[in-house]
Amino acid sequence: MSKMAQEKLKIIGLIGGNDYDFVDVRCGTQQEFLAQLTDGEFDLGIISAEFDRPLGIDTFLRVVGHRAPLMPIILLGYPNDYLRRLVDLILTQKVEGDILRRQAENLVRRRRLLAQMGLVGRSEALYTIADTVLRVSPTELPVLITGESGTGKELVARSIHDHSRRREGPFVAINCGAIPETLLESQLFGYKKGAFTGAVKDTPGFFDQSKGGTLFLDEIGEVPQSVQVKLLRVLETGEYFPVGDVRPRRADSRIIAATNRDLRNMMAEGKFRQDLYYRLGGVQIFIPPLR
Repeated sequence: MSKMAQEKLKIIGLIGGNDYDFVDVRCGTQQEFLAQLTDGEFDLGIISAEFDRPLGIDTFLRVVGHRAPLMPIILLGYPNDYLRRLVDLILTQKVEGDILRRQAENLVRRRRLLAQMGLVGRSEALYTIADTVLRVSPTELPVLITGESGTGKELVARSIHDHSRRREGPFVAINCGAIPETLLESQLFGYKKGAFTGAVKDTPGFFDQSKGGTLFLDEIGEVPQSVQVKLLRVLETGEYFPVGDVRPRRADSRIIAATNRDLRNMMAEGKFRQDLYYRLGGVQIFIPPLR
């Protein structure tokens, strides 16, 4: 057994060979490599410098393209920017076992999370999304998710909810742009009987429905300023007033907002409150275009 092969087995042992399914990429043809990956999903792919063959890079690119959940770790070399964009971790020197084990666990958790959110690929932008979701989920901080329509902002919001302490509570998602301005306040905060024509009974709003869970406000940029100030009150005091009620209610919902608009430009134009923006955007997640 070569010295490099011995080192690779040692690293597998440090990571915890009994806890993960490995594909050990050794010397061989492209077909042999791909055949190892058709039998099932793997938690980690370990590629050593012994696989440094003319077809190695092509093989690697094909595997990355066809096996998004695969998490390759290139060991003992390849310290170049080209490959660094294609993998999750490059080891160019020996690492302590505990550090390596934590790195492997983080890589597996990150890749599984991205798969859950429907975000496929290997880029610093996607890694930042996964790391931010894992970091902020246990907190109660509001989160602002930005990006083009169709990039999966609601999936990211739901993932934050699913990894939070509120996971057993409801996840209520609303599209603020789909609700007429005249109805948005009563839909959000509820209303009392007799508050307006047609209010024949006390009716809970989205804050009531999401109690103990998460309220996802999609297209927050479409909210009129009359409602923005009331959302700001919730974020500042934790209280809100149903329409027609003089008694405040205590809010118990984590707020996650999303938009495909440039809120900074809207602030400059006087269309979005600066104080609300900074309350919502203490933590921001940008979802890159899928194209």
